[in-house]
Amino acid sequence: MADAAAIDRSAIAALLRAERHFLVVGEASNSAEAIERCRTLDPDVLLMTNTLPSPNGDLAIREVRAALPDLGVVVMSERGWRDCLI
Repeated sequence: MADAAAIDRSAIAALLRAERHFLVVGEASNSAEAIERCRTLDPDVLLMTNTLPSPNGDLAIREVRAALPDLGVVVMSERGWRDCLI
């Protein structure tokens, strides 16, 4: 899971950990960390915001999809969905 705000990451991770169908295997605070963690931890799904810094979240989504085409990506956005179609 990747979100720049530690409090948001903690809250979402706690919610997911409370569900028996989810296992949170890693967290990242920026795009570069998210990409690296996906490469090393091999998750089934990446839950991330599209407003991550370093590089920006939209670019990170493209990089993750290119590097790990079988990885599912769920994007949380503060923008309208039409503004973040990739």
